[in-house]
Amino acid sequence: MHSIKWLRICLFCCVVSLMTIPQAHAGQEGKKPATTMTEITSRDFKTFSVNDNVRLYRVSFSNQYGMEVVGNLFMPRQLKGKASAIVIGHPMGAVKEQASSVYGAQLAARGFVTLAVDQQFWGESGGIPRHGIAPDIYAETFSAAVDFLGTRDFVDREKIGILGICGSGSFVISAAKIDPRMKAVATVSMYNIGEMRRSGLRGSISLEQRKKTSPRPLHSAMPISLAASKFLWAVPRSRLMKTLRPPVRLPMPFIMAGANLFPKGSRLKSTPAPTRPRTSNS
Repeated sequence: MHSIKWLRICLFCCVVSLMTIPQAHAGQEGKKPATTMTEITSRDFKTFSVNDNVRLYRVSFSNQYGMEVVGNLFMPRQLKGKASAIVIGHPMGAVKEQASSVYGAQLAARGFVTLAVDQQFWGESGGIPRHGIAPDIYAETFSAAVDFLGTRDFVDREKIGILGICGSGSFVISAAKIDPRMKAVATVSMYNIGEMRRSGLRGSISLEQRKKTSPRPLHSAMPISLAASKFLWAVPRSRLMKTLRPPVRLPMPFIMAGANLFPKGSRLKSTPAPTRPRTSNS
């Protein structure tokens, strides 16, 4: 009887683990999403503008796990020969149409080919549960972007760099440690998401408090992952705005903006909050 009971428990755990592993948004099982590059207009976007001397493309490709990555590629209109390229990662919880496309458009106007990507689980990129937190897969997104740029005949493979904004600042460093093709790394307002999750905003969570709360995410991870419908902020937005200093508070409405960020036909219509990580020590 005991052996049968443990066998049932093991089978249940195997099924649950398979259901909660991040999955691709491929159209057919085992089939990688197609690589595409289509020129689009910037008129439908309200969060960034594109210089007349810059072309904008919507691109898509897959990472090594078969998960689709979608990005905005900015290219100088008068490009001659092979250009230096920069992959740009958005802040944690944001999407490519926000800060990363602002930087992408401006850097392209200065001669770079730039690629602002939606991180896996966010925006138009694939992966479930939606809005999940998986730093190792985030790092893979940058490597997949380098794969894509390396196949473009207008990009110099030896001059590809990465730029991380806010939370992505730490992810690009992780990516560059294991991918030597990334020849330069830059960050803007780099933020250590892991430390914030552990210690709270401005170190507001003590070790004892963390010990008391750490088991809860482990127990709640399964229903959150399976339902993929309840999204939780670590800090309430109203409290967050009151806590931040004025220079930091200024861009927060832009980062948290919900509507009117995406053109008609886009998969995503708002900027959601992230799911709670499976462990507070991650």
